[in-house]
Amino acid sequence: MNYPIGVSKWELDTPALLVDLDAMERNIARMETFVREASAGRVRMRPHCKTHKTPEIALKQIAAGAIGITCQKVGEAEVMAAGGVRDILISNQIVGSTKIARLMKVAKQADVMVCVDDAHNVADLSAAATAAGVTLRVLVEVNHGMNRCGTEPGEPTLELARRVADAPGLRFMGIQAYEGHTVMIPDYAERKRKTEQALAIGMETKALLEDNGLEVPIF
Repeated sequence: MNYPIGVSKWELDTPALLVDLDAMERNIARMETFVREASAGRVRMRPHCKTHKTPEIALKQIAAGAIGITCQKVGEAEVMAAGGVRDILISNQIVGSTKIARLMKVAKQADVMVCVDDAHNVADLSAAATAAGVTLRVLVEVNHGMNRCGTEPGEPTLELARRVADAPGLRFMGIQAYEGHTVMIPDYAERKRKTEQALAIGMETKALLEDNGLEVPIF
């Protein structure tokens, strides 16, 4: 049901998404400004759409300066691409013929990037991208302490990154390393120490790749 402009919020059927547009746009601008100034322009925002799952909001974030949008799964990427978002990271591994086929359809609508941590998955993505006539951007995910997914730091990551760089239909774009194991540490000093420790492991792996001739434009 489409509600006309002017209907009282008390007359809306539930569930209904209600947004204070001024507050939302102010928050989007505030976050973009904070990241840019705190990093002296070295860090670019790529907000995660799982917080709103709404293409219109994603486009507002991009208009404010975000480099693109992050999704967690193919279904979210399908919605974002259909809504006009053209730079999408799926911060996860996409496996299985059905999901990979759906991914290729998204890759024909938008510039998509996915994560890998397995050589067989690299081969599957390469074959699918070549068959679909698309180029898929790829990040190698590094396990720097969360132990949920990702290659081990150092040589294992270098080996997989080389496979991606050599695979037809794929373009190696860098590494992803998520320190999710630190975010719930209640003590600030300890959380900061653990986060910086995880970051250092990722940076060491980044340096190893670069020392071996691989460009790492995204970290």
